[in-house]
Amino acid sequence: MHSWNAELLRPRGIRFNAISPGPTDTPLFDKPGSPFPDGKAARAALTPDIPVGRFGTAREIADLVVHLASDESAYTVDQDILADGGRHIL
Repeated sequence: MHSWNAELLRPRGIRFNAISPGPTDTPLFDKPGSPFPDGKAARAALTPDIPVGRFGTAREIADLVVHLASDESAYTVDQDILADGGRHIL
């Protein structure tokens, strides 16, 4: 899907990339109706599987979005950026 979108959008000067965040500490964990009935328990259960030892922050993901939208990443095209604290290596 990414390559198709990247090829379709390239002639318009639009770069297509994706961000795949790992566990990210957001209010979702504590809201009623969340897929996690107990936010603290979910955090405690997931954190040992993250090599950096913590959840990511919404700010860290937002910073990556800003970077990908900037001219600093003009050479980055058709990439799926993993922002998961190293969890993918386990």
